[in-house]
Amino acid sequence: MGDISDHFSRYEFACKCGCGFDTVDAALINIILEKVHRWAQRTYNARVKIEVSSGNRCPTHNASEGGAPDSQHIYGKAADFKVYYMGEIGGWIQVNPDRVADFIDSTYPNKLGIGRYHNRTHADSRDVKARWG
Repeated sequence: MGDISDHFSRYEFACKCGCGFDTVDAALINIILEKVHRWAQRTYNARVKIEVSSGNRCPTHNASEGGAPDSQHIYGKAADFKVYYMGEIGGWIQVNPDRVADFIDSTYPNKLGIGRYHNRTHADSRDVKARWG
């Protein structure tokens, strides 16, 4: 159990530079990530975990990561993440990031930011549609 939702804790979204920026948008957690968690559990009929590799970024850390100057990460509205399910004989297996992005896109075809990367998915809770990768 997380401290901000069933499966997520605030520390997972904290800026990696240590500045203390850890305020995360409720829509990002409840509408996107918790929905992805439920989808993966149904799809794979297994335990699921979502690993947040990048959540909030202060402007300084965002620049050091090469993020866009107006990145949703600096507003606490974005996460880059990996989805895993527990394999039948044990061990975590990563869900293909394109499959995760396809699910989010089919669920929210006219809004949100969705980025496709070779080893992770980006999702953000912006009100307009943005797609890349």
